[in-house]
Amino acid sequence: MRFLVLAALAAACPARASGPYATDDSFVTPAGERQVETWGSVTAGGHRVFFVPAFTPRAVPFLEFSAALETERLSGARDSAVGVQAKARLLPEPAQAGAIGLSVAGGARVPTRSEDTEAFANAALSWAATGSTLVHLNLGWSGFIARPEGGVTWGARLEQTLRPERLVLHAELFGAGAGRPGMQLGLRPTLRPGNIDLEFVAGRNLGGERATWMTLGAAFRF
Repeated sequence: MRFLVLAALAAACPARASGPYATDDSFVTPAGERQVETWGSVTAGGHRVFFVPAFTPRAVPFLEFSAALETERLSGARDSAVGVQAKARLLPEPAQAGAIGLSVAGGARVPTRSEDTEAFANAALSWAATGSTLVHLNLGWSGFIARPEGGVTWGARLEQTLRPERLVLHAELFGAGAGRPGMQLGLRPTLRPGNIDLEFVAGRNLGGERATWMTLGAAFRF
């Protein structure tokens, strides 16, 4: 079950503006633009670091390609992995209250210390509840390619704008199957609108264990 929770995190990593949150949104990087997200999470038992570049070609403005490079040291053991993802926007981004956006994504994650390649698929629905409130809902699947082991992943995230183009609050709950859910609460201050965001996040059970995590991250678009 710990694998399923980690796979849910991996599935969400290469997401536009989602950063360290496990619940994806329905958005893709604007056509012709590039984005790099990076964040590090620490707990009493270790740490985890992610580097996630993403790009949407002008020729296919609804399709985003991204990668995730990750390394971790938990309970004294080191590991790393490389992931790739393609994400297709099926409905436009919800630009006004009441609007709904929808995307689907799929990809794979390859651990460097294991031959068990992981595959995942995810659908993300974003609903503009008000002009300043977005709700993101996820439903997906993750499992191993070489053997029949996998299950359902899910997530829900509330995104509340506190100051337009300057400060956003995020709260989420996510999990895999019937396992213990994880949760996160964070602030996203924007240093330069459209270009640079920071992330300050506190989370619980990110790896399926009863532990508190602290996360610091940043996103750059160009």
